[in-house]
Amino acid sequence: MSGDDRMIELFILFHQDGIRSKVRCRRDKMTKILLVAYCDKKQLEYGDIRFLYEGKRLPVKKTPNEMGMKDGDEIEAFMNVQGGGLLAI
Repeated sequence: MSGDDRMIELFILFHQDGIRSKVRCRRDKMTKILLVAYCDKKQLEYGDIRFLYEGKRLPVKKTPNEMGMKDGDEIEAFMNVQGGGLLAI
């Protein structure tokens, strides 16, 4: 496998600001490494962000290869929201 074949180019769409960022990572590394680096670059706390791939929570201990990701695939990022229940007065 050549150097380029080991890399994958993905997009992360951060719904808070609507910005779609292009990211590159190795196909055989856990996606958590990519996501932590993304959060650091955006000055976000990793634990405050939820990542989805194909509408489901992203399994961060798996690699892009294990999930069948392809170049150009998109990961969605959302701020973690707490609450949402009714306020009883």
